[in-house]
Amino acid sequence: VIAGDRSLVALIAHELAHSWSGNLVTNGTWNDFWINEGFTVYFENRIMEAVYGADYAAMLQSLSHSDLTAEVADFMENAPNDTKLAIDLVGRNPDDGVTTIAYDKGFHFLRLIEQTVGREAFDAFLKDYFASYTFQSMTTERFVAHLRASLLNDSQWEEIGGDEWIFGTGLPENCPVVEPTLFTVVDAQAAHFIADGTLPKGTNTWNTHQWLRFFKALDGVQAEPARALDDAFHFTQSGNSEIFAAWAVLATQAGVQQADLDEKMSDFLVRVGRRKFLTPIYKALVDAGRKDLAQSIYHKARPGYHAVAQETLDKLLGV
Repeated sequence: VIAGDRSLVALIAHELAHSWSGNLVTNGTWNDFWINEGFTVYFENRIMEAVYGADYAAMLQSLSHSDLTAEVADFMENAPNDTKLAIDLVGRNPDDGVTTIAYDKGFHFLRLIEQTVGREAFDAFLKDYFASYTFQSMTTERFVAHLRASLLNDSQWEEIGGDEWIFGTGLPENCPVVEPTLFTVVDAQAAHFIADGTLPKGTNTWNTHQWLRFFKALDGVQAEPARALDDAFHFTQSGNSEIFAAWAVLATQAGVQQADLDEKMSDFLVRVGRRKFLTPIYKALVDAGRKDLAQSIYHKARPGYHAVAQETLDKLLGV
């Protein structure tokens, strides 16, 4: 979180927002986890908009949509029911519900409601919701009943496909999509780099989210151009966890094998405990045929990980 440039403050906004969604009104069961996290991501985005502007918030919305789309596609192959907001975790580890579904599908559902009724009406609803249920638990069914009684009429509920969003699998086609203006130049630079290796220019003004968008656009890049990027921008030495983690995955997928990157990945994986960063890097190493390195690092790092992270990574690495 502490990158040294104040670039990752969205996480701070997220945790502060839990003072309302999570602490003031709490999910009734783990099946209702999205009521905590979907609301909190929504508030996080509103805070970022208030502090940095609508264009900045739009970048976060776009990255959220991209991550959500990818995870929904993965789940639809093996566990489609886990893409429901109203997930069924009876007899299961509650940690199975800690995915982008609760966070980002919940967030985009609330964005869709805001777009349908307007921000003023939605804000009034939210204020009343938290005032009405202060220090109470909230189930999905109870929330839907309150939403339909206090904000959305039957026609609006049908219009947005409320039942499909909450009780259906996959990602509804009416999920809000934005095209951030701050990503326009990034996409253009990425296209040039893919086409002929032209390094991006004017990047001194890019923020963390623009670099993450750039990395996402380079899926399938080969080792040589990836090394050229690192030579120019020194991602391997980045102190920004978001940038380094995304770069480590991209470089590993590209087939980059060099001592400084391996050393930095090892240090990072021993020092950091967030599954958000751990799982993609370890998975990239395994998929790249470097499971031995992944297991070697994990052997050193595992004692410092939370039990939840250990369980996830034990399965991934076969230990």
